[in-house]
Amino acid sequence: MAKGAARYERMVAPRKRTLFRGDLGDTIEIGAGTGPNLRYLEKLRSYRAVEPNPFMHPYLRAEMEARHVDGTLLSMPAEAALAEIPEGSVDTVISTLVLCSVDDPSALVARIVRVLRPGGRLLLLEHVRAHPGSALGACQHCLVPVFRFLGDGCRPNRNTRLTIESGGFREVRLDEFELPLGPISPHLCGWALK
Repeated sequence: MAKGAARYERMVAPRKRTLFRGDLGDTIEIGAGTGPNLRYLEKLRSYRAVEPNPFMHPYLRAEMEARHVDGTLLSMPAEAALAEIPEGSVDTVISTLVLCSVDDPSALVARIVRVLRPGGRLLLLEHVRAHPGSALGACQHCLVPVFRFLGDGCRPNRNTRLTIESGGFREVRLDEFELPLGPISPHLCGWALK
């Protein structure tokens, strides 16, 4: 991830610059990976990185140090980490390429809503399922076992838009776009406001 995702990061950089702009306050990033989002997080009061995969930790710590981000690394699944955080105590939750890999995205979104302060936001950039009935959608469905094995639990056919829109947020703004990435070409980028 640290070395092999450079092309992807170049493709999404303009969206990330816009998405993460401004004061993020007390922030939790779920599935922080190797830290590719840290370069965009300029105004933070506090930062907690949730990353259950220990193989990513050295890269994430190095990126936090290089970007002068004084934060905490929580080495546990996002569901468990958010369960330990007090209700209404977070300004921003960041999720990029995460909701495809968790076992129960609706339960995770409910925990995100619980930890956000009123007016807090979920910022997300996720690959999502193709339109129902499309050839790409059928391909995604067939590739789920392969992606789960190779992609740390990834399921390319997740209906993330529905999960977010039915998650209990006051307002949701999501932009659909496509990248030249075959089965994971459909993406969503945007925010949900508590």
